[in-house]
Amino acid sequence: MRKYCFCCALAMAFYGCSTRPNNQMVKPLPSSYQIYNLKDAEVATSFSSNDFSWKDGKLSMDVFSEDLYDSAEVSKLKAGDTLIYIGEPIVVKDVNFRDSFVTVNGGIEEGGADFTAKRGGTYRGTQLDGHSTYTSLGKVTLPLAADFKLIDCGDNPTDAYDTIKVAQESYLKKVKDYKKDFSPLNTKVIIKNGAIVSIIRRWIP
Repeated sequence: MRKYCFCCALAMAFYGCSTRPNNQMVKPLPSSYQIYNLKDAEVATSFSSNDFSWKDGKLSMDVFSEDLYDSAEVSKLKAGDTLIYIGEPIVVKDVNFRDSFVTVNGGIEEGGADFTAKRGGTYRGTQLDGHSTYTSLGKVTLPLAADFKLIDCGDNPTDAYDTIKVAQESYLKKVKDYKKDFSPLNTKVIIKNGAIVSIIRRWIP
């Protein structure tokens, strides 16, 4: 009898393990570029006009990676899974799939997460106004190329872009205070052969 009870208990324990949900952790894919090996890349960045060292011809900036997620993993999200979103873990309670959009736990406004399908079999994490979410990779200082140019948006969405090829320091001193800061939401730095050749800032709401 004692042996029978032990076997039953063992069988029940095995059954419980075999039926326990196999929860997954879903996190952003690794960045396509390495922070300390930026030779040829287009990166999202954050810096201010004070981060330029015009005398040395360099710029110190924070480099970010857009949060992209494997679409296969996102499509399998279920209650009990853990999602890394804007650097924080979220325990999944519910998932809603609608066309090219995925909402977790009611979306970002409810303390959850939002995703939008992107090419290449990925989803991008999205926040308010549809902007992508980003992860900071660290800070670097890179030289400005001799022909470095700044392509800057206007104050309004319909304004033409300004391309500043010379006297960039003077230009940045004259812009409005709110435009002295650059955000990964709208700023990309183009790097070739380890030097910054372009800074492109687009208009966002």
